[in-house]
Amino acid sequence: MSNSVQIFVDDSDPEIEYGLGWTQEFFDVTNSTEFPSFPFYGTAHLVDNAFPSANFSYTFNGSSVSALFVPGIQKAVIEACTVDGKKASIFGGPKQIGCGNSGQLQMGRHTLFVQLQGRLNNQALFDAIQYTPFEVTSQLGDVLYTRDNAAIEISPSTDSKEPLPPGGTLKFDFFGKCYSLGLYCNISNHDPHASSNASYQIDDQPPVKFTFQNTANNISTAVGSQLVLQTPQYSLGQHHLVLVNHGSNETTPFKLNSIIVQNSTSHVKLDQYPPSNSSPSSSSSISPSSSSQQPFASQILSSQTSRARVRTAIGVSASLTCVLILVLVVTWRKRRQWSCVWKEARDPAITVDPFMIPRPLQIGRAKERAVESSQGQSSKARQGLDTAPPNRPEPRIVVHIDSEDQAGVIELPPAYRSDRAV
Repeated sequence: MSNSVQIFVDDSDPEIEYGLGWTQEFFDVTNSTEFPSFPFYGTAHLVDNAFPSANFSYTFNGSSVSALFVPGIQKAVIEACTVDGKKASIFGGPKQIGCGNSGQLQMGRHTLFVQLQGRLNNQALFDAIQYTPFEVTSQLGDVLYTRDNAAIEISPSTDSKEPLPPGGTLKFDFFGKCYSLGLYCNISNHDPHASSNASYQIDDQPPVKFTFQNTANNISTAVGSQLVLQTPQYSLGQHHLVLVNHGSNETTPFKLNSIIVQNSTSHVKLDQYPPSNSSPSSSSSISPSSSSQQPFASQILSSQTSRARVRTAIGVSASLTCVLILVLVVTWRKRRQWSCVWKEARDPAITVDPFMIPRPLQIGRAKERAVESSQGQSSKARQGLDTAPPNRPEPRIVVHIDSEDQAGVIELPPAYRSDRAV
């Protein structure tokens, strides 16, 4: 038996420092049966396939640490796993994959660093961190007790790897700061698949009966850390759990993996399981998964691909919108510039008329003389109706005689006579 406990840190804990490229996924017990291992607290972080890699780090005060991933991940996906800059070991099997330090760390604060590949087919799902503290206090957060811990009492006594026998009881005392706890079991495809019954009781409250089933199948042959019980919250203080196995050798065995006492308030909200309407005469169960169902991690990756397509479509739409807005802005500015130029061209204070030399013959003046002449003729015509025309003067004939002596001849300009009546 062991007296050591571990501090459990869910992937949703804000103390974990995530780099770029992570997407948080949420699950519940109804769809978690398709996982080789149930994601703790119904959450896991998935590496976005749009990034070549993603990393996270966590600082703790303890002697050992490990990062846990949802089974199905390939070890080659873990590009880096270090503790204080030193390379850590990678471990795992069909039930759990993880990495962490292999030796004892000195007392003090240490930093875990993990980097995963981000390619589509790698199924890189990060689930939680566990570390062994130098001293256990309720202020550290959620506390994880493994099956071989001395605080868990099994009756009749069995080996830690053996299931709780039919009619056997499990007793556990815990101190709750956030008043709840969760029980996780290991399940194998080689075990019976018939549903089994159990009941639990907290302190003096009436017992609650529930049903659980073997969720392993030909695809997920072994399921580790499958949630079978999540209690409601209780008052702060010491509490006592009693669990009784009502199954048989032909029903699904109760193979306890761990118990987590949830003292932290930083994780996501945990719903009671089985549901709160359960009673001693009623039961709730987890439906077994079909052998034709695909591992849920593949469905998550498919969902991620769909999200990537949606993001691509949104990006293309946003780009087209930006281009359209840019074209409209340029067109509007050009129109405004032309409008300003047109206004300036029409402004008499700014417009300068070109200087033009008038011709010697003015058409307008000729028209004016023509009008005056026509008016005079009309006037004469009217006067001719009343009076006789005046006598025209006798024409004068001037004969120019050339002189032989050119020096003494002065040529005068010809005389002009106007016929206009005075």
